[in-house]
Amino acid sequence: MTTRWRIVHLLATRNGVWGGMERHVADLTRAQCDAGHDVHLIADPSLQHHFPHLTFQALSMGPSRYSPRLYLQLRQHLQAVRPHITHAHGNKAARILSLQASALAGATVGTLHGIKSSDAAFHKLNSLITLSGFSYERANHPHKTMIYHGLPLRQAGNDQAAPALAANHWQRPWVLAVGRLEPVKGFDRLLEAWARLSAPGHLVILGEGSQRFALEQRCRQPDLAGRVTLAGYREDARAWLQHADLCVVSSLREGFCYVLAEALLEGCPVLSTATGIAADILPATSLAADASVESLLQLLQTQLPDLAQLKQAQADARAYARQTLTLTAMAHHTDDCYQATLDRTRSHDRPH
Repeated sequence: MTTRWRIVHLLATRNGVWGGMERHVADLTRAQCDAGHDVHLIADPSLQHHFPHLTFQALSMGPSRYSPRLYLQLRQHLQAVRPHITHAHGNKAARILSLQASALAGATVGTLHGIKSSDAAFHKLNSLITLSGFSYERANHPHKTMIYHGLPLRQAGNDQAAPALAANHWQRPWVLAVGRLEPVKGFDRLLEAWARLSAPGHLVILGEGSQRFALEQRCRQPDLAGRVTLAGYREDARAWLQHADLCVVSSLREGFCYVLAEALLEGCPVLSTATGIAADILPATSLAADASVESLLQLLQTQLPDLAQLKQAQADARAYARQTLTLTAMAHHTDDCYQATLDRTRSHDRPH
């Protein structure tokens, strides 16, 4: 690629929250910097330490999205940078950019993260990116494209989980679930399904969040005691996936689903609710009918006894992940979206 652009990303996360959307922006901007683009990020100062690789413009996202001060500061930064592309991530950032209504933003692109009841915040932007086929089908935008998130290759030898697993005191097979301990991840339902499961095994959940106390209390009940470990937040989740016998995604909804992609790239079989990219990539036999306790239980009862067969059934999904769910693929397709957006906006502005 020879074209180099000035790109401003806009992220409206507050209070230092770090989840899938923030990771996506970090990975994408790092790939764009490596490709030689001039990359800027406007975001809350609480996130600055995550983005040492680009030009960071601190802008407090605490005020309302309709705050005049927020728009004035955004306008000042755009005026200074004069970007070719301004890229908003999430509904709040898209709304802020849409209401800015300024030619200083250049061509505008928005990425829809998560599953929202409406994508109206993106309608005034020139292009819309979705992260899954489900989101793409639901999106109501004339210029939409689907680009899967790409993951960086894990560094060889960066296996911090190995010492913790060397003792191997958990009963095999052991099953890994990863995510914030919040209601949307469905861990409460997964625990209920696990409590009713007659097959042997140990469930390990990596993550922290507001539901930790309630989940801990549930794990102390006799039907789960000694069968579940809440291992806390871990930076090395992909290394844990190398050692797990199975990964389970119990989310009620996902925009993309990092852990599913990570599991496929690490060669770990995965069972999931039909959310995010799961329905796009996994065979139907690996999907729960819904996010209910009964559906999760049925899926585990059916697939857990023969993990070798499950892994074989997902061979095509793993091959697809290695080809498609990479940083290189994501950066390449995002460049294509930017170029198409610029061509379209320039054509529209050209005198007839």
